[in-house]
Amino acid sequence: MRAGLAAETTLPVFRKDGAMATDTPADSGQDRTTTRRRRYVTIAWLAGVSGVLFIGLIIFMLSPAGDVWYLAVRFGNLPFDQEQWKTGEVTRDGYCVRGAMVSKLLRRHELVGMTQEEIIQLLGPPDRAGWGDPIRDDAPPEACELDYALGAFSGFRVDMDYLTLHFDDNGRVDAWSVWQS
Repeated sequence: MRAGLAAETTLPVFRKDGAMATDTPADSGQDRTTTRRRRYVTIAWLAGVSGVLFIGLIIFMLSPAGDVWYLAVRFGNLPFDQEQWKTGEVTRDGYCVRGAMVSKLLRRHELVGMTQEEIIQLLGPPDRAGWGDPIRDDAPPEACELDYALGAFSGFRVDMDYLTLHFDDNGRVDAWSVWQS
C-alpha cells in the first residue's frame, strides 16, 4: 500500500512563466504552437500595415501635393504677397522672403499654362532669364526659362535656391522646379 501512495503523490511542475504545467504533454505543445502562431500573425500584420503606410508616404511625396508640402517644410509657409515677392531681395545671411512664400505661391496660383507676360505681371522681373544667364538687355524676348532667387534655405544655407519656370514653344509655362545652385 505504501508503494501505491508514493505513486499517487507527485509534486506539481511549473513552467518558466510561472504557470503550472498540465499532465498531458499534448496540451503544452499546443499552447506553444498557438502562441507562436499568434506572434507570427501579429508580426505579419504590423509589417503589412507598415508597408502600406510607407508606400502611401512615397506616393504622396512623389505627387504634386507632396512637392508643395516638402517646400513648405523646407522653406517656410508665409502667405504669398505679390508686392513683397516683387521687392524680395536676398540679405547677406541668405534670407529672402520669396523662399518663405514659394509653397503658398505654388498652392494658390496655377503657374503651368501661364504666359511669360502673366508670370512677369504676377512675380515681377526675373533674377535670371534664358538658360541660367544673368538677365541682360540683349536677352531674347521669349526666354526659355525664368529664374527667381529664393534665398539660401536648404542644406547648410550656403548655396542659393531658385524657382525656375520653363516655357514651351508656345511661350507658356510647362514645368517649374525649385533647385539649389
